[in-house]
Amino acid sequence: ALELLENKSRAAHKEAYQKVAFFRALELYNKAKYSDAKELLSRSLSTAINPVFKARATYWKAETNYQLSNFNEALDGFSDFKNNTESAQLDEFKNLEYNLAYTYFKQKKYALAIKAYQSFISTQPKNLVLLSDSFLRLGDSYFVTTQYSPAIDAYQEALKLGKIELDYATFQIAVSHGYLGQISDKITGLNKVMKFKKSNLKDQALFELANTYVNQGTPEKALPYYSQLISDFSSSALVSKALLRKGLMLYNRGDTQAALQNLNKVAVNYPSTPEAFQAISSSRSIYIDL
Repeated sequence: ALELLENKSRAAHKEAYQKVAFFRALELYNKAKYSDAKELLSRSLSTAINPVFKARATYWKAETNYQLSNFNEALDGFSDFKNNTESAQLDEFKNLEYNLAYTYFKQKKYALAIKAYQSFISTQPKNLVLLSDSFLRLGDSYFVTTQYSPAIDAYQEALKLGKIELDYATFQIAVSHGYLGQISDKITGLNKVMKFKKSNLKDQALFELANTYVNQGTPEKALPYYSQLISDFSSSALVSKALLRKGLMLYNRGDTQAALQNLNKVAVNYPSTPEAFQAISSSRSIYIDL
């Protein structure tokens, strides 16, 4: 149909081409064929007879650019759609601020992302998963700009909704408390993460718990958490760090052989890592002192 309509000059044919190209582009978008979808959306926009379909194609081209990580182009497209007089009546408009917020977030324009997430949240969307995600990313935007109190508030709103990433929100609240110097709240929160039946953050929670106790001057409380991380999450990227720290702590308390065993595991199992180099250096120092 596209080929038949492409070279027709009548306005009716051009409008039909505009619509056929648009709907074919949506099919390709839904199949994650974003480059092909973008090309067809551009062709649809090149014969923009119908203003509604022009607005819709503008939106979906922005979405496609976002999926292709062309965030500057995506932002331009979403902004053009926002300023289009036809847009407010369209279904695509209801999630526009959410999409703008994500685009700003990807560009690390966190102040603008915060405003856009707040704008979307203020519309009281019925889709609670999108609302939850907005609170989570709002929390992240505050967190990366070291605004920990409002970050906690946003993560707690996500927890209240009880929809997605509850372990992540719990972990982020705990870490935020730590940055605010609220250590007991941090420890309580990290222990909550460990109580989730399924979570990919348990190794991080154990590592944070151990490090927190070390920083509090109670290394004996830290050792069981390093040990649990090593034994229960053997494939974690944090194991080499936990082994190294455990080895150094054991040496500091006079348990030289156990210390060397842990340091040797780091050197053998994680060669060419910074932890391995430090483990080898520490082992040499220990042997010199023997």
